[in-house]
Amino acid sequence: MTELQKLYKEYSDRELITILHEKNKFIPEAIEQALAEIKNRNLTQQEFDKEKNDIILQKENRKQQIQKARASRK
Repeated sequence: MTELQKLYKEYSDRELITILHEKNKFIPEAIEQALAEIKNRNLTQQEFDKEKNDIILQKENRKQQIQKARASRK
């Protein structure tokens, strides 16, 4: 078992899905291992989609907060 496999076994589903969602921030081996770990966990499509949608929503909320903070400084 590689160090990456050991590490990803400790990650939450959301953390692994975040890696897949933000592929441009990770090396190919990290993406492949995240995908393999998700498959090992046997997540349903519904569980996967819920986590992915929550990640997207959280990211959008952060963007809005930043925009509001910038606007209030002007």
